[in-house]
Amino acid sequence: MLAAPVVTKIYAQITLFCNQRCPHCCYDSGPHRREFMDIEVFKASLKYEPSALFNIGGGEPTCHPQFWEMLDLAIKARGRGRVWLATNGKRKEHALKLAEMVRNGDIKACLSQDKWHEPVSQEVVDAFKKLHTDGWVKAIRNVNKGRGPIKSGRCDWGEPRCNSTLPFVQWDGKVRQCACLDAPIIGDVHFGYKSIVDSEKWKCWKGLCDG
Repeated sequence: MLAAPVVTKIYAQITLFCNQRCPHCCYDSGPHRREFMDIEVFKASLKYEPSALFNIGGGEPTCHPQFWEMLDLAIKARGRGRVWLATNGKRKEHALKLAEMVRNGDIKACLSQDKWHEPVSQEVVDAFKKLHTDGWVKAIRNVNKGRGPIKSGRCDWGEPRCNSTLPFVQWDGKVRQCACLDAPIIGDVHFGYKSIVDSEKWKCWKGLCDG
């Protein structure tokens, strides 16, 4: 009998479009992608795992035409400080606004900066460096430190590791067991989903890491 695993985070991939094309991207995002989550799919995803931290991802999430509407819906549904996202910071005004929201305690967010990402405005970098961070949430995310790039997407080097061990909502509303690109679909946001791994915690379907 399958357990009902504890879920601490849920991920909604609102787009695969990105305004950068980093060679280490574990999702194969970039300017060539045109997948965008419909706002009704996003609203449906907010109904699940109400006590879990809600992660908004991409691609570059700020490139979604309805990003700010989605972020506002997520904050209202989850509460202040219960929504997290990462940005590459290329859209300067968007990134500065996100940094301000972190300072105000509205969201948790980080700036992705490493040797694979394109350089962005120093004003953006400085704004994130000044942020107070807690626990696993870092203001500047640098994959050069700690483990290397995940072996996934168009990245063909690094360690075989799950991108994110949590219920993973695709742009089309289908839910995968985890963020591994070959993870099985376990349901969708309209009719529900169920873990296929018998465990107390939500886990990667291949056992690459724990939730």
